[in-house]
Amino acid sequence: MPGATSTEEAEPAGEALRSGARPALIVAGTLVAVVALTFLIYSVGDYRGDDAVGGGSNLSGAAAAGACGVGSPDSSYTVAVASNPDPPRPEGTTLNFTVRQEGRAVTGAKVCLAADMPDMQHPGLFKLTKEVPGGQYEAQIQFGMGGAWKMALTVAEPGKPVVSVPLTLQVAAVSPS
Repeated sequence: MPGATSTEEAEPAGEALRSGARPALIVAGTLVAVVALTFLIYSVGDYRGDDAVGGGSNLSGAAAAGACGVGSPDSSYTVAVASNPDPPRPEGTTLNFTVRQEGRAVTGAKVCLAADMPDMQHPGLFKLTKEVPGGQYEAQIQFGMGGAWKMALTVAEPGKPVVSVPLTLQVAAVSPS
């Protein structure tokens, strides 16, 4: 009976689809989604608008990519940093950056901060600052631990190339209570 043979063959193939092929498709689809989402998160940078944590930033090169883009060093830019509290504390600090190019205050720019502890194996910090009056840019940071933090301030002024200014900040050590 030719009809019975094709029906019997179709059932095991359908059973194989239900038991084996779909979980493999689900796993493959999930992996593709995770890779795509990870790429999107890291290409956008400060995707949450608060203290986003990313992979180790390795700030020894130009600047970490983020919401401001990738900047090149430019010695015509200088940055003055003020912290509240002073010295900066691991549990929370407000940093104010005064950015200048050849002595002129930079206003209307997108300014991003990337901070890392090169000797540690934890992720770096990335933050999009907000502009405040007086040509300053502000960021609230929770460093998590005291020590020397290597930072890069990336400055994206409208109509100009994106630049990076390297900084080092000493965060106070937390004394045991």
